[in-house]
Amino acid sequence: MNYPNEFNPIPQQPEEQPTPPAEQPAPVPAAPVVDPTPVAQPAPVEPNVVPPFSQPAEPAYQTTPTYPPVWQPFVPQTAPAKKKNKGLRITAGVLAGVMALIVCVSGGYLAGRKDGQNLPQTPSASTPSTEQTKPSDDSVSGEKSDFDVTVGDKGDVAYSYEQIVETVSQSIVNITVYAADGSAGSYASGIIMDAKKGYVLTNDHIYSEVPNAKFLITLNNKTEFKATFVSGDSRSDIGILKIENPKNLTQATFSTTPVKVGERVLAIGQSYGYADSVSEGIVSAANRRVSMQSGGYSENYIQTTAAINPGNSGGALVNMAGQVVGVTSAKIASQEVEGLGFAIPSEKALSIVKNLQENGKVKGRAKLGITYTGMNTVAAEVNNCPVGIYVQTVEKTVDAAKKGLKKGDVITHVNGKKITIPTVFLDNIEAAKAGDTIELTVYSTQTKTTKTMSVILAEAESSHSYKTVTQDPTQGNDLPENPFDFYFDD
Repeated sequence: MNYPNEFNPIPQQPEEQPTPPAEQPAPVPAAPVVDPTPVAQPAPVEPNVVPPFSQPAEPAYQTTPTYPPVWQPFVPQTAPAKKKNKGLRITAGVLAGVMALIVCVSGGYLAGRKDGQNLPQTPSASTPSTEQTKPSDDSVSGEKSDFDVTVGDKGDVAYSYEQIVETVSQSIVNITVYAADGSAGSYASGIIMDAKKGYVLTNDHIYSEVPNAKFLITLNNKTEFKATFVSGDSRSDIGILKIENPKNLTQATFSTTPVKVGERVLAIGQSYGYADSVSEGIVSAANRRVSMQSGGYSENYIQTTAAINPGNSGGALVNMAGQVVGVTSAKIASQEVEGLGFAIPSEKALSIVKNLQENGKVKGRAKLGITYTGMNTVAAEVNNCPVGIYVQTVEKTVDAAKKGLKKGDVITHVNGKKITIPTVFLDNIEAAKAGDTIELTVYSTQTKTTKTMSVILAEAESSHSYKTVTQDPTQGNDLPENPFDFYFDD
């Protein structure tokens, strides 16, 4: 199917033909949720294009971007900012050498969203780190669930691309997300975790812009099923759906063996709305920490050169043994950048899945309760303080505040390890659980003294992106008739 945009423009007939056929009109956009307008065809997201580091934000392949969530770096603000742009806020001297990756979500796209609406806001410099932000009122726990996931050992097995695709594609599904009134939708991908019970692993962000989302699951043999939301976690970007009346499904085999840099992988999913698309690449980095605007935290990802396009969200990154090693989630999009895709490692994804199964949300995830800025060697020299984590804010209720940690302090060591880069600090927090005690070495920029404190970690909040909108019965039914009868009729 042709989509009228720069990715796949509608071909024009040669001018010499006397009566060229009329152009296909562009899809009718959907109005906001308060007054939705049905559209005939949902489309995959066009990612926001945010080049890394000092490049100004510039859209790739189109003149104006659409607006899924955009992931931003952590930005220090130890001195007043002198110059701003959309992607980065730079303080001269302080940020020299500080680098962070900026990525954008490659999945959900509201088919009817208009360019220029709902622009993402650039976060302030006091962006949270791994500390989970407070969930919105409509973000609550999902349901507990019970299913079995298959995990295999890679060993020395290596199949051909054809063998892998033939086998694995049966367990990779195409997901179409519909609003309750059928007025908007998005394309995404998913991985069958349990064939008997019909549980599907995908990304949490695929339904974030579609209130009361409903799901149509399509297998590679074109069989269709209805599916419902079960649970999800915004921070890890993991979501779980359940197929109604599942039958003749094939579940994927996951590998929890860490990937190696240079290892060959395939990305399988609904790339830009084209079902069962396959791209090849290698693992560029096995444990790449990427910062995100949504929630203001960062996670470790598999970085790959395999093409991850709009619609690939929730799909599979597969090794040469035909095992799922990652859940494709994000990419860096820029005219200057190619081959920067990211996948959630299977080991991390399955640990989140287990927590969601047992609790309906993620419990026990630790946080220190601060927002911070990384201070590298140059920034430390300019500000006359040691290298480490510069504390911007401290939550009043956490143990760190009770122990005396405050704004302006620099955390130089965690559990005896010197913090040369923020990753050292973050990895230690993420390896712990809520209630664990860690040891911090803290330098005070006010008193110019150093002290050590033992801090009990708090529990990070957990929320998902699925939104339920309840219609006010006093306002009557102002929603249009649902056009997707093939899906919603029982």
